[in-house]
Order: sequence, then C-alpha cells, then structure tokens
Amino acid sequence: VRSIESSSFLKFTVYSEPLQITKQSNQSLFIFGHSLSENDLHILEQIAKGKIPSLYLSLYGDVNSEANQNFIKKGMQFASSRNERYPLSVLFYDANSASVWGKGAVDTLGYCQQ
Repeated sequence: VRSIESSSFLKFTVYSEPLQITKQSNQSLFIFGHSLSENDLHILEQIAKGKIPSLYLSLYGDVNSEANQNFIKKGMQFASSRNERYPLSVLFYDANSASVWGKGAVDTLGYCQQ
C-alpha cells in the first residue's frame, strides 16, 4: 500500500474509474495482452477482491504451450480466491480474435471508443 500511495501512476491506476468496475456485480472485465505478473499485483488484487462475475483473459498463440498453460493456471486461481458470495468465472479467448486496435478500439484508460 505504501508503494501505491507514493506513486502517482499506481495511485491513479488502483483508484481510477476503470478499476472501479471490479466493485460492480453486474459487469464483466476483459483483459487483453496481460501476463498476470507480480508487477501488476495491485491490479490483480483489485480483481480478486472485487465483485465482477466474469473475467475474460486473452491467450496468444498455442493454447497448449507452457506459457499459456501457466497463464491459464494463474487465471483460474482468481476463481478459487473469491468468496462464495461473489463467485468469479474466468474465461479465456484467442487474442487474435479481438480487433482491439480497429473499430471500437480501447484507449489507454480502458474506455471503448466508437
């Protein structure tokens, strides 16, 4: 928490509106191009503590690769970390199927631009 409070970037990221979606029980969250690494623990904690019912994570390349299998394992840990009141369904999708830089691209704050 100290490192979050001392960094304006981290403070903005953790307390900003895009991450507030994790507190909604009627929203889903799509994550594209993320490794779920320790560097982003502050974001992952918000998801784990949140109420969103569905988390969609993108997979790039062969789903059976060691990297993707590890990623899937990490993603599924979110579902098991939630309490029974706000269960989390973790789903995976092919990163190549998402046209995030085309029409309806997501800007740097995570808002959909039309």
